[in-house]
Amino acid sequence: MMNLKMNIDAESTEQDIVADDDKDNIQNIREIFELDRFVEELSTFNIDRAVSSGSIGSGSGTMSAEVNYIGTFTTGEQILFSKYYSAVVFNAGEKKVIEVTADKLSQGDVIVFTKKNDYTRNIADIIFDQLKNNNRLDGKITKASFLAAYWKKCLLNYKESHNLSYKALTESLKKHNGITVQGQTVRQWLVPESHIIGPRNENVIIAIGKLVGDENMISNSSDYFNACRTVRHYRREILSMIAQAINDSLSMNRPAPGSPFEIVYKNIENLSDMFEIETIHELDKAITVNANMVNKPISLDEMEMLL
Repeated sequence: MMNLKMNIDAESTEQDIVADDDKDNIQNIREIFELDRFVEELSTFNIDRAVSSGSIGSGSGTMSAEVNYIGTFTTGEQILFSKYYSAVVFNAGEKKVIEVTADKLSQGDVIVFTKKNDYTRNIADIIFDQLKNNNRLDGKITKASFLAAYWKKCLLNYKESHNLSYKALTESLKKHNGITVQGQTVRQWLVPESHIIGPRNENVIIAIGKLVGDENMISNSSDYFNACRTVRHYRREILSMIAQAINDSLSMNRPAPGSPFEIVYKNIENLSDMFEIETIHELDKAITVNANMVNKPISLDEMEMLL
């Protein structure tokens, strides 16, 4: 009887030990799970916190966009999808590019973006110069590009030679032909990073000609004005070609050798980046944020600056 009791006590003790071990294992698993979740939360962009702090909220005087989806990429970047955004998605299996709204995106989709750097900011102008320097432009467009740049060069030289501020230069222009122009507009015409092709009013061309003393610009103002329109139109065509080149490069469609489009195509290596979606989910409530924060990959460093 004593042996039986000892056996029973031993079995009970062993069961208690096993039960305690199970509890410890469960506790360890729970702690590991909580730690993983904590680390995940630390590395995840808390959009509600960012918006409530005003870090990415839409301020007065800024362009805004409504966001209803947020996603993460396998490389760690995250993204805010605006309400009406359609992503350009590359299907590697089918070798095709399609547009997909945020609510139709899913894990594994590869989105094509334009790189955000100094080169892409002025890509249309750079490609235009490459086409011109390689004699790939029609003669009419080449002449138009000269006239469209000429008026700006004359006005800038006048400003610098007379040591004028933009305000003073604007006042001088107003004295000719009674034109109405703002100082900010004149500044946008002349600053190096500006993409302004030319004035939208032919009388401004005449006023510039009178100010700088260029009789040809005065007598042939329509030529200069129409030249600006030609360059502006062709620049829009270049933007369309850039979009086509991105699609063609991903779809393995190469342009004909020697064609103007070939130069655009060769620049795509420096233009596009692809990111694979790891997670995407809909927000409980749509929010409004600054437009410059949406529909592009946001790095961890950028997120830290926001929060």
